[in-house]
Amino acid sequence: MAIHVPPLLFIPLILRALHLLLPQTAFQPDEFYQSLEPAHRLVFGAGHETWEWRDLPAAAVDDAFAAWLRSRAPGWAGAWDAVVVRGRMRGWIWPGVFAGVYRVLQLLELSNTDALVLAPRVVGVLVAALTDYYTARLAARVVGPGAAATALFLSLTSFFHAHALPRALSTSPETLLTTAALVYFPLASLNARPRRTGTGTAVAGEGASARTKEAAPDEKPAGAGAAPSREPARAGAKRLDHVAMDRVEDASRGVAWRGDESAATSVALSTVLATTALCIRPTMAVFWAYLHVERTVSLARRSPGSAVTYVARVLLYGLFVVAASTALDYALTGRLAVPALTFLHRNLVLNISSFYGATSPLYHLTQTLPILMFPLYLPFAHGYAAALLPAARTRLDTPPPLRQLVRAATVGVLALSLSPHSEWRFLHALLPVLLLAALPALFAAYEPRGPMLGSIPHTLRQYLRLSPRAFYGLLLAPAVPFIYLNIWHGAAQVGVANALRRGDVGTVRGLVVLAACHSTPWASHLGATVTADGDGDGDGDVSWFLKCEPPLAAAAGAEAGEHWTQDDLFYARPVDYMATVFPYPPMPLGETTTSGARPQWPTHVVLFGHALDLAQSVGTDSDAYAMGAGTGGEETGTKTVSVRDVLRYRGYEERWAMWNGFDVLQDDERKRGGVRVWVREAGGAAQTSW
Repeated sequence: MAIHVPPLLFIPLILRALHLLLPQTAFQPDEFYQSLEPAHRLVFGAGHETWEWRDLPAAAVDDAFAAWLRSRAPGWAGAWDAVVVRGRMRGWIWPGVFAGVYRVLQLLELSNTDALVLAPRVVGVLVAALTDYYTARLAARVVGPGAAATALFLSLTSFFHAHALPRALSTSPETLLTTAALVYFPLASLNARPRRTGTGTAVAGEGASARTKEAAPDEKPAGAGAAPSREPARAGAKRLDHVAMDRVEDASRGVAWRGDESAATSVALSTVLATTALCIRPTMAVFWAYLHVERTVSLARRSPGSAVTYVARVLLYGLFVVAASTALDYALTGRLAVPALTFLHRNLVLNISSFYGATSPLYHLTQTLPILMFPLYLPFAHGYAAALLPAARTRLDTPPPLRQLVRAATVGVLALSLSPHSEWRFLHALLPVLLLAALPALFAAYEPRGPMLGSIPHTLRQYLRLSPRAFYGLLLAPAVPFIYLNIWHGAAQVGVANALRRGDVGTVRGLVVLAACHSTPWASHLGATVTADGDGDGDGDVSWFLKCEPPLAAAAGAEAGEHWTQDDLFYARPVDYMATVFPYPPMPLGETTTSGARPQWPTHVVLFGHALDLAQSVGTDSDAYAMGAGTGGEETGTKTVSVRDVLRYRGYEERWAMWNGFDVLQDDERKRGGVRVWVREAGGAAQTSW
């Protein structure tokens, strides 16, 4: 039986698959540690489990809701504390996809090959291609069928889509599911009636006239002679909105663009998809709440009974998905939890996210939107403003469903701007809607021209109804930053893990990564054999990296300012750390390792070049004094010792290095200097004070 792939899906599948030919680069730690690592741990038993995947500590002081619940219903308060306050922040829907992929690799005995890294990237290609497909379908619903191809072009040429969408970030499935849910959501009707602009030009929009089609100045009646002049025809065509005219023509044939399914099926499918996205990341809750409230109010004005039925149906489908998600988490962890509620409680009530940096309420306006919408700034600003203004105040074609989505997006962005911690990718799920907002301005600038035989770019541009400036700008402007970011920037952070897994730097019997936490992937790229106990005697794991867990105790009542992470300790006094902690795995704060324990020396140490030059001035009473080959001596009682000196003293030497992109473009100065691997031969002589 042949599988039919729609053209709108086939094209993005082919183009997105080209991403697999590029080396994998690092963008955000979450693309590894919130999806691939827990999935790898579930299937193979090796993989780093961050704090979000563990039971959280109880709050030392109740928040307002917990205090009220404890005073009114102590039994329910206990359940709230166990399931939400001390629950887990991440659910298994998205990592479960990769767990299935890893299980297949395990059955095929491919887990020790490059398929371990390539197979999850194929999942990213499918997610990106489906997002492109549903973006095109959404454009057909909210702007008109003639806008589908152009929306697909915008999605494929979007710089942020190309950079982030194929990655294993949780925002990628959130973007796909949100876009697909909007396709089936009962949006406002797509009004095909045109309105006159005062120039005799046909433009579709609200406030329609009684006529269904207005003749343009250059339009001739059937059977009439040739147009008297070519110039008037060109002037008239310049103001003609061809997408609106497509909509008019379809309406005259009885074609309605209201989705592919019945109203009831659309509500069911839309709610299931949207709630699944919210279970993965609840950040779009306000966006969806606005859409449902507006829909409910619209129904209530016509029929209160229909509004009640609609709300009941949405709640029923939504609760079904939440129950299914909770059942999946329970089956995999044996722990009853509702991660979406714990996520909101920890971030909104206990404000744990501020540990990773506080941002301004203007962050999304001044940073996120300029990055997401590059290089669509002018068409986006024009189209977005037109969709917010009353229809009578704009000459752009902004149909009611597009205006509805823009209003919801505005509310969603404003709500997310109130968060004390924001990142660019937090608005990724709204990017398809934001791209559609630019369509009216792009179409308004389009001027049809005569055919140019043999010119593929001209033919494609005409088909997309884009002006030359818009077409070539969208196609070429993102090329240079995309190539740099997806070939070189952050490539060494992933490349070092692949090199170690393949044995390019010798056999790994113990690995330590001395870098900003989560700078490199772990078992998902290193493999279970590299991250396992080095000498095989089961007495401890000699593979570890610096961690940076937030102050969970501080969120429960302690002082967050007193919290030090492992990488804080290393970068504050790197030489002392190397002399007194390394090679022992770091212990939790407040605990100490056994000083008489025999150290297990890792064969490989990974760090950025920047860390090698970190130095301290140490005195003769320091263990690091004898390790330095730097300046100073007996006459001064001090000596400058670097991390490089300590590694050499311990018998390590550099064996592998890779450029990680321009240092000036690194988001963290600690990632400068490329990635280096220092190796200590097993059994080799090394100076040691133990």
